[in-house]
Amino acid sequence: MCALVLAGAGAAFAQSGDAILAQLSVQITAVERSAARAGITRVSRSSIGVLPAGGVAAINLVLRAGGEYRIVGVCDRACGNLDLRLYDQGGGLITEDVGPGTVPSVSSIPRWTGQFRLQVRMSDCGARAGCAYALTVFAR
Repeated sequence: MCALVLAGAGAAFAQSGDAILAQLSVQITAVERSAARAGITRVSRSSIGVLPAGGVAAINLVLRAGGEYRIVGVCDRACGNLDLRLYDQGGGLITEDVGPGTVPSVSSIPRWTGQFRLQVRMSDCGARAGCAYALTVFAR
């Protein structure tokens, strides 16, 4: 099971933070098991954050040419929909998962090594204080 730290979540999560981390940890562990069966391994620590409904965050990633990458997100029980978009250095959209669901996944095999940007959007969140999410990068 992976260790998670819900940093920067604010006072609203002070009492429920452990329960939220447990939810995310269970989901990430399930994703890791599924990825392992497909021959894909985790190559980064999980990135954790909290966003309100409609909130957006960006994460910069270095991906290597020819690597087969899958980035998977999970979110807490109050989350109704989480979206991912992967952009190249020039801001061009490479791939996205913006359909309904709380476990989005984007895959890419970059043609060059460089910095890419992953946009995370909390499309639907039923919690006033925001919903927690975790992102993990896998590769083959």
